[in-house]
Amino acid sequence: MFGIKFSQDRKNPVFISFKTMRLMVGIMGMALPVVLLLWSGLLVRAPFLLDSISAYYHTNLRDIFVGILCAVSFFLFAYHGYDKWDFFAFKTASLSALGVAFFPAFIKSPVNPYVHIAPNVSAATNLVHYASAAVFFTTLAAVSLFLFTKTDAETRKRGLDLRKRVGNAVYVSCGLTMVACLALLLALLLLPDGSPVFDLEPAFWLELVALFAFGISWLVKGALSRKRPAAD
Repeated sequence: MFGIKFSQDRKNPVFISFKTMRLMVGIMGMALPVVLLLWSGLLVRAPFLLDSISAYYHTNLRDIFVGILCAVSFFLFAYHGYDKWDFFAFKTASLSALGVAFFPAFIKSPVNPYVHIAPNVSAATNLVHYASAAVFFTTLAAVSLFLFTKTDAETRKRGLDLRKRVGNAVYVSCGLTMVACLALLLALLLLPDGSPVFDLEPAFWLELVALFAFGISWLVKGALSRKRPAAD
């Protein structure tokens, strides 16, 4: 039906659910900046680019921004993984996503007719927002670098097949990309507010790249998922 192949493995619905969660997390992570840009274009007939993805909280797109982050948080919280490290990492990422969604940040973009929702937030919410964002991306980078690349002892003895080697290369690349974006975002804090660099809205593009790296990592994890041996 509609080209969808339904699994016949009725003995392992949990595995199917986890695979779907991975795909949904990846899709929503990549969709957030794209949806904000496209929807801003539908609202005003020309997309307006703000200084960061978080700045869209202060526009009529706030519900989309908060809604997607809450959905990502839900799927991350529901996804337990295979061991305690997976469990703690995904719960940490889930809670930090809520911190990004519910604690607005200062907006540096010039106030315009589309920026009208609490543009002057408190220093406390600004701090919680950026601390949550740092924890979110750091945790997801660690997930890509160290958790998605894990291999059980039996597979290590046999040697990694092409599927696993390709997957690991993607996970490591995505994890390093997120780390690099986070480092560059922190470096932007050292620049004076009047720096011409900010005319290019670098924070928005770095956040977009980081979210795409996050999304690709989870999409590949979902696509390459397969049932683990019973011994696991």
